[in-house]
Amino acid sequence: KISGRDLAIVIGAIVLSALLFLITSRRGPIPADVTLLSPADSASLLSSRVELSWSCTAPNFKLLIEEGSSIVLEKSLKEQNYILSEEELQLLKPGNTYTWRVIPYDTMGKELPHEERLAHFNLISPPPPPAPIKAPSYANSPTITIRRGTTGAD
Repeated sequence: KISGRDLAIVIGAIVLSALLFLITSRRGPIPADVTLLSPADSASLLSSRVELSWSCTAPNFKLLIEEGSSIVLEKSLKEQNYILSEEELQLLKPGNTYTWRVIPYDTMGKELPHEERLAHFNLISPPPPPAPIKAPSYANSPTITIRRGTTGAD
């Protein structure tokens, strides 16, 4: 048999849980803090390698790279850094400026509230490889002939 005191404790716990649920659900999820780490805003990157990194308190992310108002690349990730593949690099053109941002998501795929942060990078072509070193040409040089002679003490 349940005593009146035990029943009061159980009912109190249920009411307290319900109140906590209502307070938390009205407030919504805890905001995620997103910090874009690298590259620094307005950095110039070689078109042969683009690596982006950030820190965030969320478990999942969407990485967006945009040129103007057009999305060039959209990638869902769990890691807090990303190196563009060869195929993805083909989508970017040297001489253009791109905007990148990270959108945090919870484990259920719902976007978390966050302060939107944007950064930009300029894409530049890698320098051309150095010209090959040419061996000197001796075609028009004078000819020197060396003959073995005698020292002659006979």
